Amino acid sequence: GGSMNLWRLPIEEESGKVKGQPEPVTSGGGAATRQHLSISRDGRSIAFVERIAKTNLQKVPFDPFKETVVGPSTWITQGSRPVAGYDPSPDGEWVVFCNRGAAQEDLFLIRTDGTGERQITNDSAKDRAPHWSPDGKRIVFFSDRLTGRFQIWAINPDGSGLHRLGETDQSVIGPVLSPDGMRIAYHTLEQFANFISELGKAWKDHTERLPAFSESETFQVSSWSPDG
Repeated sequence: GGSMNLWRLPIEEESGKVKGQPEPVTSGGGAATRQHLSISRDGRSIAFVERIAKTNLQKVPFDPFKETVVGPSTWITQGSRPVAGYDPSPDGEWVVFCNRGAAQEDLFLIRTDGTGERQITNDSAKDRAPHWSPDGKRIVFFSDRLTGRFQIWAINPDGSGLHRLGETDQSVIGPVLSPDGMRIAYHTLEQFANFISELGKAWKDHTERLPAFSESETFQVSSWSPDG
């Protein structure tokens, strides 16, 4: 249901095979996360932490040439919800963000002065990691809507025009459009690999796999260079 709880699963001790369905030990909603469990020696009690985190966005005036902060920070968002996966619009007027970790994860827009907030998705799907297109006309994000597996979607800033970008049989996260808006970089959870696909063409035939740094390390794409 979108919240993290403690569960139990019956297994066969010798083989490790699952013997039944998972059952919740704790229940709850909202932004609470139940974690760091410890089971008592007699197996009758569990100690655990219930963590409720709230995160908000601030903006800070910054001189890029002197590389120094030139004024006090001010709040963009305020409240008790978790704010994550944010991205400023190309014109610097808006910030899109998601409330990852909430009971219902959606996308929101707010002006950089903290006014004009509006919700642009509103459903049971987990909508995460929104990024603006270079022209500011679309927002790309990943979501588990329709298939139950994370795929890349796009939506207009006013909440219209929701549609899926490309098609893949893997779970895909972290989409970022190229500066010309013609390609998209993303990360796959099954392979722990990064790919670039061409928009408007079949991804099966127009996808490039990015090289890995090493066999023992993984990385996730986060941005493009200005020249693409």
